[in-house]
Order: sequence, then structure tokens, then C-alpha cells
Amino acid sequence: MPSATQVFPHCDQIENLPQLCRDNWLFELDFLRRKLILGASVLQVGAMDGTRIVALADVRPDLVLTGFEIEDAFVLRANRVIAEKKINAQVILGDITDGEDALSMGNDDVCICLNNTFGYIEQRESALLNMKEIAPVTYISVFEDKFTDELAHEYFSCLGLEIEKIEGRIIHLKDFGFMKRFRRREVEAWNGEIFETPLGSFCKIES
Repeated sequence: MPSATQVFPHCDQIENLPQLCRDNWLFELDFLRRKLILGASVLQVGAMDGTRIVALADVRPDLVLTGFEIEDAFVLRANRVIAEKKINAQVILGDITDGEDALSMGNDDVCICLNNTFGYIEQRESALLNMKEIAPVTYISVFEDKFTDELAHEYFSCLGLEIEKIEGRIIHLKDFGFMKRFRRREVEAWNGEIFETPLGSFCKIES
């Protein structure tokens, strides 16, 4: 069974992704470059190995960036890269669905959750509640119907995974859990401002 640290870094190896997934990756980066306020403190939920933090720091060096990551191997790897690049950032070990972990983060200006990371979280209500407690503004980018079954097979193949079955909105991955793609009405229920992305939507939620 592959581990998260073996699989998830492939999500950010943009040159190997299907075109729509590459477009989505670049859209998210440019969206945040344009939308985040000057000098904002930003918490990325699901920072993995820090690739997105490094990319965001490159285009917005004014930001104070923190990653929140559940895999300790990713935390070590990300902080090593951040130190080498002398970026104003850090990655901290924690679980966004755990209220105590979330409260230990203190407060930031913005929480971000990118690339349908939210779709891998089982306790999504707790995760959303905790993000809203951490920051007055939360941006969540999710996949919707544009992430078709065909594209899902291509995408997960790039990650070294095989789809076991697709049940409605839930994509079950062989030996690797599941991923959810969202209905637009689910995103609308978050009562935020919605922006179209190549694969779904970016929702800005104000606490």
C-alpha cells in the first residue's frame, strides 16, 4: 500500500499532470497572488512537502506563510526546503479536523486549502469550522463536474494510483482511501463568494 508521502508530492509535479490539472494548479497560484492582501499571514491546510508554499512565496514574498500538515515526514521535508531557500515560512504538524490542534495555531489573516485537498478529508465539517476559527477569510479550491471520470483515471495514474470504483461523487482509490468531488450546490452551501476554476471553484468564505 503506497504511503501519502510517496503519492501526494506527485500532485505538485506540474510538468507530469494532465493539462487541465496543470491549468488548475497555475490558476490557483495566480488567483492567490492577486487576491491576498499585502503582508497577509496565510495558513495552508495540507501543505505536503511545501511546494505550493515555495511557489506562493516566489510570487508574493511579502506574505508570512505557514503550512499545516498531518504527515510528519512532509513537515520535515518542507521545513528543510524552506530553510534552504530562506523563505519567510514554516510547516507545522497538526490535524485540521482536531479542534485542539487548530486552536494551537493561533490566528492568521487567511486560511487556504488547495487542489481539492478538502475532498480527501473525511471530517469536512470539523475542518471547515476550524479553518474559520483560525482566520477571518478561508479560500477552498475544489474539483467539481469538470473533473470527469476520464480525467480522474488519467490524473490518479499520474500519481501512481489506480481507481477501484467510482460511486457518485466519491472516487475510491485502490489501497489508498478516497477522494470526493463536489456538487456546486455543496459549495454554495458554504455561503461564500465563488470563483470559477478550470476544474471547479474557489470559494472565499468569511467568518
